[in-house]
Amino acid sequence: MRNILQSALFFIIVYTLTYFLFVYPFEILNEFLFLEKEERRISFLYTLVISSVLILYYRYQHKFRYLKFIVNEGVAIGFISFIYVNILIFLNLFIEINSFYAGITIMILILLTFILTFYFKLLFNINRIVALYNDIMRSNIMPK
Repeated sequence: MRNILQSALFFIIVYTLTYFLFVYPFEILNEFLFLEKEERRISFLYTLVISSVLILYYRYQHKFRYLKFIVNEGVAIGFISFIYVNILIFLNLFIEINSFYAGITIMILILLTFILTFYFKLLFNINRIVALYNDIMRSNIMPK
């Protein structure tokens, strides 16, 4: 019983995070850009498909290595989009903003942020930074 409850909780959390990171930001952008709202059934299907792909990838990482880039960058774009869309919604509560131009601005910000983060990821090698940190921690040198 406990295992079933853990599995159900896992799938609920993955489904919820998938919706908020992958579907919700683009529904809001679609609403701002084209003034149309998605049906909830279509959102449910998008979320179901994306969460299934994520669960398959994270369960069988050693078999789906080619999906690693797509999943990791998709999560990055989703998180960036989620943050910018919520900022846009918050600003729209206080300031009357033309929805089309706000949507275009958010799309440009998402694209620029993604390009910059991808560039910095290529620029800085995290393994080198972790190795340097471990060397410093093992050296027992006390700062003055």
